[in-house]
Amino acid sequence: MATAGAKIINGWPGSFSVLLDQVRQPPLATGVPQLVIEAFPNLSRMVRDVASDMWRKLVQDAMREFVIASARSINPISTPTDKATELQPSLRMLAQELNVSLRRLSHLIDSMPNGHLCIRRAGKGRRKLVVREEDRQMLKAHLFDKVTIGQAVDLLAIQPRRIAALVASGTLHASGAYISRSSVQELTSMVRARIRKCVASEETVSLSVVFRRWVRARDTGEFLAAICAGELHIHSSEKLPRLGDLNLSVREVRAWRPTERLNRMDWLTIPQAAIALRLKQEVLYGLVNQGLISTQVRDTGRRNSRSISSTELRRFQEHYEPLVSAARRAGVLPRNAHSWALNEHLELVSGPSVDGARQYFVRTQALDDFEP
Repeated sequence: MATAGAKIINGWPGSFSVLLDQVRQPPLATGVPQLVIEAFPNLSRMVRDVASDMWRKLVQDAMREFVIASARSINPISTPTDKATELQPSLRMLAQELNVSLRRLSHLIDSMPNGHLCIRRAGKGRRKLVVREEDRQMLKAHLFDKVTIGQAVDLLAIQPRRIAALVASGTLHASGAYISRSSVQELTSMVRARIRKCVASEETVSLSVVFRRWVRARDTGEFLAAICAGELHIHSSEKLPRLGDLNLSVREVRAWRPTERLNRMDWLTIPQAAIALRLKQEVLYGLVNQGLISTQVRDTGRRNSRSISSTELRRFQEHYEPLVSAARRAGVLPRNAHSWALNEHLELVSGPSVDGARQYFVRTQALDDFEP
């Protein structure tokens, strides 16, 4: 024992931190903060009994540093003090730091998947956070990604009802009253990628005018999909134009017809199929690349492109569906869908932990015997 004690003294304070790691009690679950008394049930009493004032202070200081360092790990330790600190801020203190309303911050934390923030329930039910620097950056990123409908209107230069139609069609993603800025930027990038550098040789008109004169709000998503598919040509003299400022050929716009036709067409381009399935194009491309949906290269009128038969779309819908849809039928929140699927032994055929895809899909046959 004397030899072990000598090693701790000679290696202080690093050796003491190693010892604390060895004797620490495991947390109830990963990401759930422990109180000091839970991590080290008898340590506080033992420290108080240290006879030497110098060593008692050294041990207390080392423990304090250990607790602070734990805030940067996946299993932090929370101190029992009621006073808010930088590592354990109150919700109000964190909201002020992030320059956001308390209500909006609470909604954001509630909507985040379990384990993304270290949260402990205090004795009276109040939430106590252990906020690491990466947590602050993550919260800032989530807050930056959420824009109001008014901000989305400014970013895209189209009417609010068009924004609502794009959300309804799945082209833009919304959470409560906010729209994902990244989905707005993604849509803008896809459309901008189709800009023709040459000068238009025929009469053109801006997209905002096209929407006002010829395209119904409910057809907004399909019209933009036609642009992304190369069915309509766009022009712009600006380097980074907003969608509403893009110019299109009047002749091509008048020739284009909205189709409730997607259900009647034998072959669909990938952008058209994405609209029919209410999926983002990137998600559908991922399903195609994983072999869950078969395509053929066909002449679409202006060029050859990968197309999907209506029969293949029906086959996919019969055998697979988004995990969130299956969870919703079972009354499970989206943030708990993945753990629910694992508990129910559902077959995940695509998703972040399966093939790196952005969205989870399950085989519907695995759901035949499941009753919510």
